[in-house]
Formats: sequence, C-alpha cells, structure tokens
Amino acid sequence: KQGLAEAQNNLGVFYMDGRGGLPKNDDKARELFEKAEKQGLAEARTNLGVFYRDGRGGLPKNDVKARELFEKAEKQGSAEAQYNLGVFYRDGRGGLPKNDDKVRELWEKAEKQGLAKAQYNLGVFYLKGRGGLPKNLGKARELWEKA
Repeated sequence: KQGLAEAQNNLGVFYMDGRGGLPKNDDKARELFEKAEKQGLAEARTNLGVFYRDGRGGLPKNDVKARELFEKAEKQGSAEAQYNLGVFYRDGRGGLPKNDDKVRELWEKAEKQGLAKAQYNLGVFYLKGRGGLPKNLGKARELWEKA
C-alpha cells in the first residue's frame, strides 16, 4: 500500500508462482512488476522483461521491449538480467546481433554473482571454445561443479 518497490516486486513473484497462499495470477504479477519497475528496481525490470519475452500477464511477446528492460537491469548489476541479455546476444533476439564475445562477457558477470545457469552455460562455452575462450575442460568442469 505504501508503494515500496521491493515489496511490490516480491508480491509479484508470489502471484507469478502462486506462493504464500496466493493464487497464480500473471496479470496481478505484471501490475506489481510495472509499479516497481517505474521506481527503477532492477529485479522488477528483469521480471517484467521475462513477461514481455514470454508474452505473459496479458502482454504481447515483445523481444525488443524485453531487451530494453534487461539492458536497464543489467546496468544495475542484476545477474538474471545479465544472463537473459546474454541469451538474447547468443540467439540474436530483440534486435541484437549474435555475438558470442558479448554473451561471454555478460555470463561472466552473472557467474561471478553465483547464478547457476550462467555457470553452466559459461562451462559450455569453455567446453566448445566459444566467445573467445580457449577450449578448457578443467574450467568447464569447475564451473559445472559450482552450478
């Protein structure tokens, strides 16, 4: 009721997942994410970006809008946004060119924050020698052990 962005985002996650005794309700989750995003909360920007990416909460699928939200949150240090933006560069989505070097850079940032899916996928890059990385099975194993 008081408009605290963190509370709005967390409540949105509860509606998104149907937790805390709340029913799953993507429309309510979207409304809460939008309120928190307007206040500049990185996590809400990431969550709203996922909703645009997937076409959830009454929103149309819109990779460009998702990318814009991920970029804002990435600049704020969000590991999830760094990961998601890396996926967009890997796949050439949201108007971005495919760019393995940029993928590696973003996933390294997310990996350093302990994001398991970034650790796993960065390990795959080491396994295959992608993103300007040398093939390094030991480094791949190390990252997969972290994940």
